[in-house]
Amino acid sequence: MPKLNMKPIFSNQIKKASFYIALTIFITILGTSLFLSIEGFPGHKEFKALLISRLAKAAPLPDNFNNSYTQSKNVIYVLGGGQESLKYRFKTAANLYHQGAAKKIFILSRRGITEYDPLLKRNLTKNEWAIKRLIELGIEKKDIEAVSIEEDFFGTLSEANSIPQIAKERGYSNLILVSSSYHTMRVWVSFSEFTEGKEAALFIYGAEDHARLSGLLFEYFKLIIYKEVLL
Repeated sequence: MPKLNMKPIFSNQIKKASFYIALTIFITILGTSLFLSIEGFPGHKEFKALLISRLAKAAPLPDNFNNSYTQSKNVIYVLGGGQESLKYRFKTAANLYHQGAAKKIFILSRRGITEYDPLLKRNLTKNEWAIKRLIELGIEKKDIEAVSIEEDFFGTLSEANSIPQIAKERGYSNLILVSSSYHTMRVWVSFSEFTEGKEAALFIYGAEDHARLSGLLFEYFKLIIYKEVLL
């Protein structure tokens, strides 16, 4: 399958995708209102578990990865997200790093500032905050790189379009993806689209981030949009 050209997506399909997104938001709001009122209704937990099973994808490194894959060719990439989600994702990435899965961690470079740092007497930039969190988890600063990409409306798709090429340019052929568990299926189908037929190996790990049912419903409809409209 030829590589997807990003420009036609946003010029030719944005209206169709926007319709799906608007419909998703409406259904999510409606569903949220309904499920907030029946949180303890029988079947609620089972439905949530079913959604998670549809949204999660696991593709870990093989048990003998140290023999099968050269560590210097491996790079961990943590998908972008909100700070609370990133805390969980960073823990998973740090565990992989300490297990010897890779010596390098890529994070998405983000603009803006975040929480106040009393030592610096100023607000941290989002990149500073992320690097600080990873260092606190035992990652050496030299092994962390904040990579910049051209972001568009569909964030995960933009990452999938850019990160494999950046990894290749840095000399990495094995890409270890880390995201929230309920986000991993959308990440997997997106990155698979842009690495198909190339000499690149993909692996993915889910962080045990917590999501409300409304968030899972929204993610499920976004997955449908990606599969049916964008990919």
